[in-house]
Amino acid sequence: EVDLNAVFPRGRTLSPKVRAFVDFLAERLAQNDARAAWVRWLAIGTALLAVLAILLATRLLNRAWASSYSAEKEQRVLALRFQTCLDSLSQGVAVFGADRRLSHWNHCFQVLLDLPRGMLRPGVPYATFAEHSAEPGRAALESEDQIVHGGHAPDEAVVFERTGGDGHHLELRRTPMPDGGFVLTISDMTKRAQAEGVLREVQKMQAIGQLTGGIAHD
Repeated sequence: EVDLNAVFPRGRTLSPKVRAFVDFLAERLAQNDARAAWVRWLAIGTALLAVLAILLATRLLNRAWASSYSAEKEQRVLALRFQTCLDSLSQGVAVFGADRRLSHWNHCFQVLLDLPRGMLRPGVPYATFAEHSAEPGRAALESEDQIVHGGHAPDEAVVFERTGGDGHHLELRRTPMPDGGFVLTISDMTKRAQAEGVLREVQKMQAIGQLTGGIAHD
C-alpha cells in the first residue's frame, strides 16, 4: 500500500500536472481497495454457500439413507412373513424366477422330494432338481424341455402325478407367474390314494356279493 500523504504532503505546493497525477493515483488506489474488499466478501459468500450446500447435501443423504434403511427393513419383514407363510403349509412349495432358478421354498418341498439340504439355496437351476428327481426310486419332475416346449398355454397350470420308490403318491402342480417364472406345488396324496384303493376294493366286494347273492337266489 502507498501512502500518498506521506509522499506528497497536503501543505506542499504541487504543480497542476503533479496534483492531477496524485488525484488520479488516489482514485485508482481507492478503486483497488474497493475491488479487494468486494473480492473478500465474494470469497466469504462463496465459502458460506459451499458450507450451506454441504449441509444440505448431508441432510439429503441422511434422508435418503434413512428411507433406504426403512425400505430395506420393510422388505426383510415382508420376506420373513412370506417365508413363515410358506413354512406353515403342509404342501411343498418352490418359487422359480423367469430364468428358472430357485428363489424361495419351504421345508415340505425338501421333505417330499427327498432333497439334500445343500441343494436348496437361491439361484439353483430347476434342471438340477429335475435331474435329481430322475434318479431311480424318486418321483420324477418335468424336464426343462417339457416346461419350455410342453405345448401348454403360458397362463395354464399344469397338474401331474408321480409315485416315488417309497410308495408315496405325489400330485405336482406348476402354476405360471406373470413375470415368466412359476410356482411348483407338491401335495402328498398317499393317504387319499390309499383311501381310494380301499374304496375300490369295497365296491368290488359289494359287486361280487351282489353277484353271488343273485346266483344263489337263482
